[in-house]
Amino acid sequence: MLLDYNSLLLAIGFSAACRSLTLFGTWLTARSDKFLLTWAISVLVVVAEVFVYHAYIDAPGTSLGVLTLALLLLGFSVMLGAAHQFHTGRSPLSRIALAAGISFTLALPPMALGYDGLGFMLENSLAALLLFGTAREYWKGRAEAPAQLVGVALLNSLTAASFVLCAAVLAWDGKVVLGHAPSNWAEDLSLVIVIASMTGIGALSLALNQGRLARATTSARLRPMH
Repeated sequence: MLLDYNSLLLAIGFSAACRSLTLFGTWLTARSDKFLLTWAISVLVVVAEVFVYHAYIDAPGTSLGVLTLALLLLGFSVMLGAAHQFHTGRSPLSRIALAAGISFTLALPPMALGYDGLGFMLENSLAALLLFGTAREYWKGRAEAPAQLVGVALLNSLTAASFVLCAAVLAWDGKVVLGHAPSNWAEDLSLVIVIASMTGIGALSLALNQGRLARATTSARLRPMH
């Protein structure tokens, strides 16, 4: 491979861990923005998936395969819930439960039965759908902060497209049983896109939160005294 896949994967893990800590720290300064906590949790789940997947690459097995699929789909389901919570202000739990339940039902059985190639195809397809759904939620709320939220929506869509590409390459190959982690140019490209998108989304999320805090402060100052 032209790129060191394991190094890129670990880079995503550590980058995501830093992003999760940053989001959690930001939430501590703005407890009213509960979506930040949900977002931080979603990223933390993805961090766990990255390290489990790294272990799967070294020692492929059914248990690790099922766990890595479950963690990725759960992380993206919680991410979708965070976006819905941001847009509507409602609890994300029902959205998370529905997204994770459907994803698990479709993707985990093939992996558990040994059809890992099919499992990874479904995982990538479902991950793309969850990310496109996340992008849609931020797009719907773009009136609040057009530049930041359009940027977050576009980066989520770009990441989703990279998962579509991974699924397409696996489907083209046509192997429902691999016996190892997928290894192709689409996987390498997807990792690069995920690293770039994660960095951009992290920066935009901080700018978004700072804008909210500034608007809240201005509103408090302008509120008439009684």
